[in-house]
Amino acid sequence: MTAETTIPAIVWIVVIAGGTITIVFSSFLGAPNIAMHLAMCALLAVSGVLVLVLIIALSNPFRGDFRVTAAPYEYTLSRIKGPA
Repeated sequence: MTAETTIPAIVWIVVIAGGTITIVFSSFLGAPNIAMHLAMCALLAVSGVLVLVLIIALSNPFRGDFRVTAAPYEYTLSRIKGPA
């Protein structure tokens, strides 16, 4: 029995979106336009929301799409007990 080593899709989404927001955010620095400053605030808010979504998605390790099952523990216990 092998462990799963895949990274959940929500993590990839947050990492890619966060990186994109960071790059776009840096292009807005020093802009004298009020619309650019509003866009910077919006991007910062979206970045914070993405982090919260990631925290919520990964906060319950025993429920949801990314849950930890009891199968590895049951397998180990059966190996420790040996043949009956």
